[in-house]
Amino acid sequence: MKSAIPEELLAPLGKILANFAVLESALDFQIWVLIVGGQSGKQKVGQIITAELSFQAKVGLLSSLYQHELPNKAPFEDLKKIRKKLRI
Repeated sequence: MKSAIPEELLAPLGKILANFAVLESALDFQIWVLIVGGQSGKQKVGQIITAELSFQAKVGLLSSLYQHELPNKAPFEDLKKIRKKLRI
């Protein structure tokens, strides 16, 4: 079966998808750290929480957890800017 996507677009599309997967994994990891801290035995709890969340929901959860756990840290403003750029 022939793909509806032109051959010359498959490699660039693959790079986009691979980089998005890396970004989503980084989001997951940061959420896990904020939920369970350094307790590696509890990482499964974080995985259960993030498993069914959309990317948008993960960004929102990370922002909320970050603000809750680290309310006086300046990077929260950076998170707001990033969410605005992503329109989420």
